[in-house]
Amino acid sequence: DIIFMDPPYRKDIEADVVSYLLESSIVKEGTLIIVETSMDTDVSYMNDLPCTVERIKDYKTNRHVFLRV
Repeated sequence: DIIFMDPPYRKDIEADVVSYLLESSIVKEGTLIIVETSMDTDVSYMNDLPCTVERIKDYKTNRHVFLRV
């Protein structure tokens, strides 16, 4: 399964949504969650989540963080 998140930038809701997803029944082992953020969003907290940061891909104006449950 793949979940692609594209929340509004600079609203600081990524952490809440990812935490909610990880606790929900729709996310299973092996699920890939891709979180799109602005370039200036702090994503360092994702290293402490109960999943693996597989990749962080920076583009000109945004970033994708790939989380594997």
